[in-house]
Amino acid sequence: MSGLPTSLSKVTATLSGVSHSSPIDLDILLVGPAGQNVMLLSDAGGGTPVANATITFDDAGGVLGALATGTFQPVDSDAEGADVSLPAPAPVHSGLTALSTFAGTNPNGTWSLFVVDDATGDSGSIAGGWCLTITSPPPAPAPTSTVLVSSVNPSTEGQSVTFTATVASAGIPVAGVGFVQFGVDGTPAGEAVLLGFDGTATLTTSALAAGSHTITADYGGSPVTGSSSGSLTQVVEALPPTPAATSTELTSSVNPSTFGQSVTFNATITSSGLPVSGAPSSSATAAPRSARRPPSPTTAPRRSRAPHSRSDRTRSPPSSAARQPTPRAATLSHRSSRTRCRSRRRP
Repeated sequence: MSGLPTSLSKVTATLSGVSHSSPIDLDILLVGPAGQNVMLLSDAGGGTPVANATITFDDAGGVLGALATGTFQPVDSDAEGADVSLPAPAPVHSGLTALSTFAGTNPNGTWSLFVVDDATGDSGSIAGGWCLTITSPPPAPAPTSTVLVSSVNPSTEGQSVTFTATVASAGIPVAGVGFVQFGVDGTPAGEAVLLGFDGTATLTTSALAAGSHTITADYGGSPVTGSSSGSLTQVVEALPPTPAATSTELTSSVNPSTFGQSVTFNATITSSGLPVSGAPSSSATAAPRSARRPPSPTTAPRRSRAPHSRSDRTRSPPSSAARQPTPRAATLSHRSSRTRCRSRRRP
């Protein structure tokens, strides 16, 4: 046979149309491609004739009594004496009867079945021939890697954080095959999450306490992909303490007060009935104004005049328009001139 995987995990042998007048006389030897051999039947099956039986030899079969159709474990009985070598080209019998002898060997190549009647006076045949059923182990799962990342690190208490695990094989995301189990500090976090078609699984939580936490993501693998794990350390910072509620009481030293009176205002800050440490109270005093009342807005203040001498009364020269004398002024001037004329005397 050819074209099979290079290692087998199990083999069974089936003989079809077995007929013999005395089955106990049969010796049946199976030989594999690499030379390993197993005795399927020797000196067993009783003396009752069998006709056209289909017999399967399987390590998981029943114990053979009288030879008949069914599935049986290989058996080599030495009740009638030790086995003799089968004629060439059959190899020397290994003394083994378990078909598991072939496990792990390469099934590709030539398998041989040798059948001998070790007594005289009877005969038989295997009219339907024989066949083997080869079971090969599944191919080794492809190795994978799991990378775990956090949406925010460090975070604060109560903050929502999403952890994303990405599973890949040979750089290609493992699409929708297998589950990822997340863990926090060695404890499983919820149910296992099925991988998405993008090869990722996520866990979102806001329940992490302040401190450092080991987050893990364990991919369980599948028939075709191997398991792998990823981890990280998530740092969660504590929230600042919530400020205590306070109350402020404001009082006045005198209320009502009069104009110009000094008034002191006191502010007392407490929390749960106790003064707030470092700020037991605060106060402010209003400074008094001058006692003199301001002038009434309905009475205009009198304007004071500064004293001045007679010379200060000298008027400024009149303008050209003002220099024209009045008729009376002209008359006075004429009289003055005439008086001066009268007082002159000729020499």
